[in-house]
Amino acid sequence: MLQSINAMGTEVSTKADVEEIQKVGKEISSAWDSIEKQVEDEYPDWYERIEKNLYPLIGESGNPDKDPEKIKRLSEATKEDLQLFLEEMK
Repeated sequence: MLQSINAMGTEVSTKADVEEIQKVGKEISSAWDSIEKQVEDEYPDWYERIEKNLYPLIGESGNPDKDPEKIKRLSEATKEDLQLFLEEMK
């Protein structure tokens, strides 16, 4: 999931390929779907925190009129939350 979020940030920073951003957004959504229920059940505070930026990121990646700056900001915030979550789980 972090790899996909990094890819999203890179894509937005470089050429902002609309189709690639949408593809990576779907990858992020799919990766989150696979662990979402477990995080929600076991770590409800983290679940809420992660989703605060994650769902707007996924939504913006599918928006026909994408805002590259918004995607970049949401990618960074989501990546930071996930990294902190993973650190706490160690």
